[in-house]
Amino acid sequence: MPYLSASAVMIHEEALYQVHVSLPLQTLLDLGASPNYKDASGLTALYHCVLNAESSPHCVQMLLHERAEIECRDTAGWTELHQVNLHITRTCRFAQAPELKE
Repeated sequence: MPYLSASAVMIHEEALYQVHVSLPLQTLLDLGASPNYKDASGLTALYHCVLNAESSPHCVQMLLHERAEIECRDTAGWTELHQVNLHITRTCRFAQAPELKE
């Protein structure tokens, strides 16, 4: 397994925990951290960002602006787009709006 640099680990943690403030993530990107670093599981910061429903949409925008690659696959073969779709489906299913209930 390749060695993960400190900046690779930090960018994943910042993407995962950026709920309201994305300044630390932007700083890491400005200092040259790649949005495409992969963690020990082979996942990118963008994948972690969409996996965490609490993450800021600004975090996703920032990573995409920095040319984050889409189509990172987890061990089940799921991509970021699969995770977003799952989140939207769950949100709609449990929404309080009567027209969205099954």
